[in-house]
Amino acid sequence: LKERTLGGAAVSVAATILIAVLFVSEFRQYRLIETVDKLDVDVSSTHAKIAINLDITLPALPCSEFVVDAVDASGVQQMRLTDALSKLRIDRHGVPIDVPK
Repeated sequence: LKERTLGGAAVSVAATILIAVLFVSEFRQYRLIETVDKLDVDVSSTHAKIAINLDITLPALPCSEFVVDAVDASGVQQMRLTDALSKLRIDRHGVPIDVPK
């Protein structure tokens, strides 16, 4: 077992190269920054409502015709959510008309 051979040297060199390649590969994978964007809807509380804030400008649509229908991930529909909407009339230049006081 203490005799040095060319075949033993080749195996040692090949093993050292393989270890180095595997180490560098794993280190690169470890240092790689991976961004994962994910949004999950909590369906555990079926009766809870989530506040949705919108800021939409629709200059050619009268306020009386604008309604919102919402559907959550579980399929529950909320139709014509006009009671909770705060609407502000604007002119064609974006200036508010009839501002509530």
